[in-house]
Amino acid sequence: MSSVQHGTISLGAGVTSNTATITAVDTTKAFVVFLGRSTNSPANNSEGHVKLILTNSTTVTANRVSGGSYAMVVSFCVVEITGGITVQPGTVVIASSGTSA
Repeated sequence: MSSVQHGTISLGAGVTSNTATITAVDTTKAFVVFLGRSTNSPANNSEGHVKLILTNSTTVTANRVSGGSYAMVVSFCVVEITGGITVQPGTVVIASSGTSA
């Protein structure tokens, strides 16, 4: 591993997206890890679903399904790996009636 950067992103009540700035990484060798969220217990649990994206070499974006009626703080780390390893981004979609992909 070359580096690990930790951070948080605040999503206020009604806010669906926000960003955090990190020290520049090589996006072909870095990935984001979701570490958890801190919030009041949501009435609708789907409001708490958060997606983290390494938007570019210096930005991590947090998106949630809906604006929600509560604020939350999302914790993450960005891991950058050295050597001949590359990271290929992708998305896995699980059907609403499914439990795995």
